[in-house]
Amino acid sequence: MGVARCIRLPTEPHVAEVAVTVLDAYQGRGLGTLLLGVLSQAAAAQGIRSFRAYVQEDNDAMLRIFRDLGAHVGCLEAGVYQLDIPVPQDAEDLPDTPTGRVFKAVAARQLATAPRRGAARASGR
Repeated sequence: MGVARCIRLPTEPHVAEVAVTVLDAYQGRGLGTLLLGVLSQAAAAQGIRSFRAYVQEDNDAMLRIFRDLGAHVGCLEAGVYQLDIPVPQDAEDLPDTPTGRVFKAVAARQLATAPRRGAARASGR
């Protein structure tokens, strides 16, 4: 249904280019935001401090999501924006915006359900 990925920039090791893609039939349901929230958690754990995204100027949904996260927006070329989005190390540092609240919920859910180290072995799995 969708995918989110990031690739660390070799010239800026604390920055990763991010991309989110959701099938047309599933767009507008929050899937991209959830995928980005999960990816943000994983990226923060790997030392990524900001995402860089390139977004078409008519992609209002992604521009809104990234702006909700405090993105710095610059014009790369006609019709394309370059956005630098902070990747907070702590969910409490997320802005109180619709997207920020989704990210906080993703972080809380992951922390609440993440298995403890050695739990699988102790339970016989």
